[in-house]
Amino acid sequence: ATVRALLGGEAAGWSPPRSLALRKGGEETGSIVVQAGLDVGAEEAEFTPVDAALFEAPARRAGVSGGTASFFHLRLRSPLPGTAGDHWIGKDLARAVDELAFYEEKRRLLRQRAGGFGVLELMFDYAGVVECSAEGERPGAPPRQLLVLENLRAGRRHLRMLDIKIGGKTAAAGWQGKSRLHALRQRVVDGLTNSQSEGFRLEGFEGPPPALASA
Repeated sequence: ATVRALLGGEAAGWSPPRSLALRKGGEETGSIVVQAGLDVGAEEAEFTPVDAALFEAPARRAGVSGGTASFFHLRLRSPLPGTAGDHWIGKDLARAVDELAFYEEKRRLLRQRAGGFGVLELMFDYAGVVECSAEGERPGAPPRQLLVLENLRAGRRHLRMLDIKIGGKTAAAGWQGKSRLHALRQRVVDGLTNSQSEGFRLEGFEGPPPALASA
């Protein structure tokens, strides 16, 4: 069987954990939990390339609340009139490879002006994938592959944004490499928050007003 078959298809990133018995001389002496992962880079998927020369190098890391993917500042070298130099932000493709097909399909539908997809015009822009050096990388490290997305902070000094986690169950063992212990912890959090009763919860709050600042 191929790795992709074991993982349940090309879109899968991690297989479910499997417990295997350890035997010695026909006697079971213990067990080991095995989990297989498939790392699919942009070179193995269809994507829109973005010229790295458009941006200053190296890309600087950006801090955000919530989420597991790394973000990087992408500063345009020569922004067009009316376009902010920080119009774009990079999202580490290694932690968001499952999103690539979604953004590429969205881009295709917009270019074809397909009917019935007007809601896509309300989403932030997607330009493609750029390969560039990143701040803090060791010498000789391969370039980072980043999704080039519209930066919601572009041209703004302060931004107020809610990070809402949707779903009554927000983690499962094997999804995105999460362990059983991590999934168990998330299940406890789900049960103690709005997730279980309302189906969503507030995961992060960028730029909260002073009245809501935590003591």
